[in-house]
Amino acid sequence: MDMLTSLNPFDVYSRFRLYGHIWGELRDLIARTESSYPLDVRLAHAAHGSLKFPDAYVLAQILLRYRPRTILEIGSFLGFSTRWLLEVTRDWSPVITAIDPNIRHRVFDSPRNFVEELNSGFYPGRLEIVTGFFGSHDGNVYYDYEHYEPKRDRAYVNELIRDRAAIDRPWDRKFDFIFIDGDHSYESVMNNFETAIGLLNEKGTINFHDALSWTDVNRALKDIKTEYGEKADVSVYGRIDRMLLRPFRVQNDGIGFFRLLG
Repeated sequence: MDMLTSLNPFDVYSRFRLYGHIWGELRDLIARTESSYPLDVRLAHAAHGSLKFPDAYVLAQILLRYRPRTILEIGSFLGFSTRWLLEVTRDWSPVITAIDPNIRHRVFDSPRNFVEELNSGFYPGRLEIVTGFFGSHDGNVYYDYEHYEPKRDRAYVNELIRDRAAIDRPWDRKFDFIFIDGDHSYESVMNNFETAIGLLNEKGTINFHDALSWTDVNRALKDIKTEYGEKADVSVYGRIDRMLLRPFRVQNDGIGFFRLLG
């Protein structure tokens, strides 16, 4: 399945305008928020951690093909990808559940505040926000507290995350479309996948961010492809070289795709 077959120029450029509009809203929101970090530093962190346009476009193509009624997002950061999922599905209005532990990510202490405000036009109507970890988590929860100001020790972080919910396989929910964009270690990606597949509706899809730019995510997808063989479509999209998309050739991180066959 080629997500970029027979591209419509009008569709590409209209999606790009939508992408720019959402980014403009996020930029303005970041500019209004007090921080010890300069605005250009915060914007660079926000851009680096958010969907690039080619990846956002591939996600839109998948959504339009399968038109899911229920969507689960694992790892929402500042809410850009959440807003993208909400906007490109307006025609059929699925409900989106966004799960994030709301701990420091990069230079942002409370990402959930941005998620709520950037998506205020949909929240709480079409958007449910769950504060918690999806599956297991490892020592990476400490990294941003140890490398960005104000620095915090591990005892502080342990206390902060003590009451965070842990969403795992027994969760009584099912989804048509699952977008995994949480911790990118190999172990976490595989744990997220194993938990997610237990929550997947028949004919649903699981999608992975950073399938090209993160070695561990790519390795996990290769192992999933080996495990499932001909039982599933496991693909990686993002090596975009078509003339129509060349104007948007910022670094794209790649989208991984999984769907059981039969």
